[in-house]
Amino acid sequence: MSQIVTLFDARRWLGVSAAAVSDGHLTHMIDVASDMIIRFIGYDPVPASYERTFSGRDEQRLLLPDLSVSLLKSCAIDGFSIASSSSPFVDGFVFRDV
Repeated sequence: MSQIVTLFDARRWLGVSAAAVSDGHLTHMIDVASDMIIRFIGYDPVPASYERTFSGRDEQRLLLPDLSVSLLKSCAIDGFSIASSSSPFVDGFVFRDV
């Protein structure tokens, strides 16, 4: 499970010192709150890197199941690398946030 906020940021935002609330207690609160948020929205909003393999099923478009994709580093079809394209009218893959 990932934490949506760091211990340092939580302390700063709440304005509490280590003497007022223990690290263990505040970390537990962050874990519980992060888990509740992730369950409510249905995905983990914390940025992460993934390597995925998909079957395009001979379609021109492939919709990714991850909601917050900000970068597509590479693309290959049947083991052949496909370069990124500067526009939909130039050969290569186009990453577009929809």
